[in-house]
Amino acid sequence: MTRDLGDMARVADRGMMAVDACTRDGQEQRIAMLIQRENELPEVTFQRRGDLTQQVRACLPKARASLECDRT
Repeated sequence: MTRDLGDMARVADRGMMAVDACTRDGQEQRIAMLIQRENELPEVTFQRRGDLTQQVRACLPKARASLECDRT
């Protein structure tokens, strides 16, 4: 996995989870993101997994920023 997906990430056919370490108010913490799809679109699993990965790449930095969480 690449660093833009967090410290740990797992992608499945219909969902993805990413976990990343961060520092907030001087304390080490972790942020976790779970994306679960209710449908199987696009129908090709490889494309669906790629879409999930792109979504986490776009959302994880925004979630980190909204929580005022600095990357450690």
